[in-house]
Amino acid sequence: MSTKARIAGLALSATALALVPATAHAAPATSQIGAYVTFTVSGDRDGLRDARYVSCYPHSGNHPHYAQVCDLLAETHGDLAQSGYDAGPCPMIWDPVTVTAYGHWENSRVHYRGHYSNACVADRATGGVMFDF
Repeated sequence: MSTKARIAGLALSATALALVPATAHAAPATSQIGAYVTFTVSGDRDGLRDARYVSCYPHSGNHPHYAQVCDLLAETHGDLAQSGYDAGPCPMIWDPVTVTAYGHWENSRVHYRGHYSNACVADRATGGVMFDF
């Protein structure tokens, strides 16, 4: 191919690129790259009791409160230790559980692990929705 043909091809390519709108897919005002988090509850005596997941942006999952969980993840920027405490009654039953959450929120890895005296206390201590299944 001659030099003139290459220059003409490059000029045509540059013109075509200039015609493509630069904001065809503008980024949302808040970063919504997405999230996928798996939540588990395991008992000290009986092992894994249940596991659920959420996917955010768009919100979905097999967690019964996936939309609320995604909202809580957004409020805490995926830092589950910042989820707050949901005050409410729990039975004083010794049935220790370990709860975990792992996955990703936007560009960050999510990893949470906590040990609680029972599932109700675990749920209340983590915002009242994440481990409510």
